[in-house]
Amino acid sequence: MLLSHYDPDPAIPARQKLDDALARHMTVFGGIATVCYTSPLDDDELIASEPIDLPVTVKANTWTARGLFYVGREGWLE
Repeated sequence: MLLSHYDPDPAIPARQKLDDALARHMTVFGGIATVCYTSPLDDDELIASEPIDLPVTVKANTWTARGLFYVGREGWLE
């Protein structure tokens, strides 16, 4: 199951949005997410962010809008 988290505010860094999405996933599903599907622009921002050690595998998708993060368990979408 994937949880969607949308935050269109450009003033909030993508890393903070990802952390918020992961925390919400833990609250809603009680499990740790292992993958995040997001836009190529957010992916680029996450790669450039500090610290670089991201807690999940991030996969960029052209079908995902900027500011939208889908977090969940690996293999659910494949």
